[in-house]
Amino acid sequence: MSSGMFVAFALASLAPDIVDALYAIAGMCSPYGLYSHTLHAVVLEAAIIGGIAFLVTGSRVTGLTFAVVVLLHVPADYFTGRKLFLPGGEMVGLLWYDRPVYDYLLEVPIVLLGWWLLGRSGRAPRWATSGGMLALVLVVQTAFDLASASMRGGLKPNACARAATATALRTY
Repeated sequence: MSSGMFVAFALASLAPDIVDALYAIAGMCSPYGLYSHTLHAVVLEAAIIGGIAFLVTGSRVTGLTFAVVVLLHVPADYFTGRKLFLPGGEMVGLLWYDRPVYDYLLEVPIVLLGWWLLGRSGRAPRWATSGGMLALVLVVQTAFDLASASMRGGLKPNACARAATATALRTY
């Protein structure tokens, strides 16, 4: 796997969060992930990203793999956050970002397993399977969970508070 493909898969796995960030930059409120994390939104994101991967590579397997990577964001978010699963539905999730120890205990074994599997594949770039890269990823995970522990309300950008303030100011 080339480093470019590795980065593309990493970005695809974060697609709903990237969409959330774009909404925040644009100043648009997406309450509880309504336009980025609900099943409808993630299926659309998966179809778009999978379609782009298919068009770029000409491989149906690659396109499908990218789509699945996007879709896997939903079960991962079940553990870490609390979001709408369906528009107008109930909020679901375990809120482990509010309990960083739980998140850390889930994420670190996943990182270790991924690093080990990547190293065993024999097709990974040397930099990705180095001990230094593993240490870097673990340091980033630790820093993320420590930051998450100190910031109630989440680390992700959200324009909903700004939108509510602007609406309140206009009605006053």
